[in-house]
Amino acid sequence: MQDSSNLKIFTLFPGESSAYRFLMMKGFSTTLWIAAVLTSQPTAQPTPEFIAARLFVGQVYPSGNAYLKPLAGEQYAGGNLPKSVFLLPLSSDSVVLRTPPTEAALTSATVNFDYIPRLEGMDQDHLTCGPGAPRKKNATFRYLSEDFFDAVFDYCDDNDDVSLYRSSPLSYSVKVLAFTSEVDLINTRLVSGPRPVSPAEEQEISRQKIELQKGGECSTTPAFADSAVRLLEAATASGFTLRLSTYKTPGCAGHLATIYILDVLRGQDLIQTFQTSQNHGPL
Repeated sequence: MQDSSNLKIFTLFPGESSAYRFLMMKGFSTTLWIAAVLTSQPTAQPTPEFIAARLFVGQVYPSGNAYLKPLAGEQYAGGNLPKSVFLLPLSSDSVVLRTPPTEAALTSATVNFDYIPRLEGMDQDHLTCGPGAPRKKNATFRYLSEDFFDAVFDYCDDNDDVSLYRSSPLSYSVKVLAFTSEVDLINTRLVSGPRPVSPAEEQEISRQKIELQKGGECSTTPAFADSAVRLLEAATASGFTLRLSTYKTPGCAGHLATIYILDVLRGQDLIQTFQTSQNHGPL
């Protein structure tokens, strides 16, 4: 847009032709019209992919350390993690439910091979995994949920896709859903009960079960998304509904894992589903 000095042309040079003045005014009006059009364009609405890429699940410990994995899988293999997130506890504890989400800042984009609950002093019975020195266990610290990183005593995860954030110290450890400010969650609530299965999912699950029966190669009985239960539901300012669900499966080889499913809905319609998993070791 032209500044006010352009308007002064019409008063400083009264001898100029009316045609010139008309062209100048027309140009100025056109500039105003373009600016009005640009500012009136609707803001692009976030997509399900945009939202899912800014959601994480993991565990926060009494130290304030929060270890997080992206809910949409390997979204951040190349870096560019958000500098800060908000931690929403996945616990029905009445005190925690009244606590607003805590902000946590990025400390490290990677976490070394080790058993995280041992590092944080919450498990002294697990086999030593990595070079990290464990924190001294404090008898007053307690769990308010199952540990996201819980594993059998001799299983060590490589912690791929795990990043470290830091928040304020706590007196407990709890599983968390983490989100960035861009997601803008509202009306967040813990829920329970079976996760609804879409017709397409039901068809795919039936196909997989038939293939497993034909193959006969499984040493254990795997579970599928039709056994998932809901953990949390929330709305976003952009009009989506988010649903977080989970189930455990030993797979075919008896390696237990927890699967986390993120559903993005518009009203009652399922738009897109994302998932990640956390291994707990062989049964």
